[in-house]
Amino acid sequence: MIYIIDDDIGVRSAIVLSLKTLDLEFKDFGSITEFNEYFRNEEALATPIYFDASVDVLILDYALGEMSALALLESTSHQYDMANSIKTIIISGWSREQIENKTGAQFEYQFLHKPFGLADLESALNALGVKT
Repeated sequence: MIYIIDDDIGVRSAIVLSLKTLDLEFKDFGSITEFNEYFRNEEALATPIYFDASVDVLILDYALGEMSALALLESTSHQYDMANSIKTIIISGWSREQIENKTGAQFEYQFLHKPFGLADLESALNALGVKT
């Protein structure tokens, strides 16, 4: 299952349309809180983000409002060994270099610079081992 977390409805809608075109199973959320509430358990609601075994790929906007995607994943990786193995695509209007220079993040992820198209998303998914 692919989970999308992006607070920009326009970007999220474009990703949803792309995933429908690729005939992939997904669920989209407008915030980290909305994502956690979907799982509806105490562990999920008590952590910044909850990784369930059903999470195959996360597509995250870099600037989520509550915190940056990289900060979120790094803080969670200390709580869950699983976080380091979650296949992640981070999307942003900033360049990958700008994000990494600002955060110093060492997290493995695919990156898409906004605006991006269906072919870009498909390529990032394929790089993560998702068959399209």
